[in-house]
Amino acid sequence: MIKTVLQKTDPSYKIKSILEVGCGTGILGSNFMQENILYTGVDSSVEMLNVLRSKFPEQHVQTLNIDVEKEDVSSLEYNFVISQMAFHHLQNPMAVLKKLKKKTPVKIAIIDLDKEDGSFHPDPQGMGVRHFGFSKSEIQKWADEAGLTLQHYQIINTIHKNDNKYPQFLAVLG
Repeated sequence: MIKTVLQKTDPSYKIKSILEVGCGTGILGSNFMQENILYTGVDSSVEMLNVLRSKFPEQHVQTLNIDVEKEDVSSLEYNFVISQMAFHHLQNPMAVLKKLKKKTPVKIAIIDLDKEDGSFHPDPQGMGVRHFGFSKSEIQKWADEAGLTLQHYQIINTIHKNDNKYPQFLAVLG
């Protein structure tokens, strides 16, 4: 889906290298692994990174155990950032966007929860949840303040959990 959206919003854009923020086991990143472009997955969980490495041992795949909020990523090679279900764990998503934007030109694709009531996670505090999803207006504000453009926003999926429905969005900023 992300590739299709990129093609529609900016047909001339070419992904050269990817940084996945909060990559976990590489579920989202796996959509790009076969393309032989440099993929860097960053996550704060060594266990998740070990699973990713075992699934994708290719030379063009690297993993780093870092906290993207606290550590410098400017030395990493990327022109495309992807993230799925990680931004609601960030203390300050705006600051992370500003940090990621320093590499230009860059596009950033975020998949996360639409604004919800906090019932998605059974133990939000214990699970490191800092935000109960985000509204489109919040994403637009982030883009504006980070000097980016919200190029695409849509609800792409609904997760059925705890007898509730939780929409997920895809936002592309560039």
